[in-house]
Amino acid sequence: IRRGARDQWQSVLDGVAARLATGRHTTIVAPEGTRNRQGGLLPFKKGPVHLAIQGKCPVVPWVLENCPERLGRGGLTAGPLRVRILPPIATD
Repeated sequence: IRRGARDQWQSVLDGVAARLATGRHTTIVAPEGTRNRQGGLLPFKKGPVHLAIQGKCPVVPWVLENCPERLGRGGLTAGPLRVRILPPIATD
């Protein structure tokens, strides 16, 4: 998605929402829109919530517990990553 090209990304998100609404597809979205090299959370973007509501699907939160330990200059480094999957949040 090119953030500066609203027509392009809106069209992509509309297509994703339509696929989600069929119940045959899933997607993973980083709600912050980018990563925070200092650790902690950044403000969440509204797009993933709108996408879940438009696609009529629940949000299933994932928590990456030791992500800062795995982040290097080029992205994730090799090693274990603890993931907790939390209960779904209904969007209806």
